[in-house]
Amino acid sequence: MPELWAGTDAGKAAYHCTVIDADGTKVLSRRVPDNEPELLELVGDVLALAEDGPVTWAVGLNASGDALLIALLTSHGQLLLSIPGRTVHHASRGYRGDGMTDAKDAYVIADQARMRRDLQPLQEWDEIAVNLKILTALVWHLSHETQAGSAATCAGRTATTTDSCAFSASPPRSPPASS
Repeated sequence: MPELWAGTDAGKAAYHCTVIDADGTKVLSRRVPDNEPELLELVGDVLALAEDGPVTWAVGLNASGDALLIALLTSHGQLLLSIPGRTVHHASRGYRGDGMTDAKDAYVIADQARMRRDLQPLQEWDEIAVNLKILTALVWHLSHETQAGSAATCAGRTATTTDSCAFSASPPRSPPASS
């Protein structure tokens, strides 16, 4: 029975999951869309690789994206560790690779979960925290959609001072410097 660590990094529309064994060797590396059926398929595939051995999941906590995966893993009784995004950022400096990519970050997250003993697990009783994370992610997602929609609406026309597009999110321009 192999022991595996699965690190996941949430992107804008997808996750990247890297699974490693006790030696730090990659067993699986996959990009997965951010939807429940695809994530459940990933969980099933990782558990099948473990052959009834233990799997430790780890997520890099960032501003938004991993709420659905956290909810799925905790509701399915999986051991889940949380790693702050700043920790992942600092740890990734010590790993070879092409700058900052989702695949590299997922590997770093899995490897940090494998090596560190100071990471806190998320438990099923953290349901309130999971629900708050989901709510926060939803609000963040909706606010970004609203901003994108407003920008697209305003992009095609000239705004006047009474027009709602005149009050866009772009900062006011400073007057030209006098010579």
